Amino acid sequence: MAQPIFTATFLDRSGEKSTMQVPLPTIGAGNIVAALDSITDGTPDGLLTTLKALSHCTLVRSQVALDPEFYVENLPASALAQREMALLVSYQDNVNGKKYTFSIPGPKWDLIGQAGTDIIDPANVLWLAAKTAIQTFMVSPDGNAITVVAGRLVGRNR
Repeated sequence: MAQPIFTATFLDRSGEKSTMQVPLPTIGAGNIVAALDSITDGTPDGLLTTLKALSHCTLVRSQVALDPEFYVENLPASALAQREMALLVSYQDNVNGKKYTFSIPGPKWDLIGQAGTDIIDPANVLWLAAKTAIQTFMVSPDGNAITVVAGRLVGRNR
C-alpha cells in the first residue's frame, strides 16, 4: 500500500489556484475515523484548520488519497501532447439534469476528431468506448449516474 497523500487547493485574490500535497501517516481500518477527523476540521488543531490559519487564500478543495498511484514522469513522445489543448467532455446528471464538464489534456485528436471541426466524431469507436467507460465509472457531483453528452477540442482558455 502506498503512503496516503493529503491535497489542498487554494484560490488567490486574482482567481488563480495553488495546490499543495503532503504525505500522511499510514491510515487503515483501525484508525481511519480518527485520522480523517484530525485532518479535516473535526478538531481545532486539525491539519485543515492549521493550513487555513496560515494562508490568506481561500481553501476550495481538500482530498485524502489513501492509496495513491504514481507513474513514471517520462516526457510524451508526441508533439501533440500539449496541456494547452484539451478534450472538453460534457455530461449530464441522469436524475436532476444538471450539466457538467471536465477536460483531458493533450487529446488524441488525430484519432477521435472530425476533419475541419472541433467536435468529436460521435460514431468514432474509441470515443464510444470512452463514453461507455466514463458513464460506467463516474458519477455527477451529486452522486448520480451520468450520460456523456459531447466532446470537443478546446484551448487552454476555454
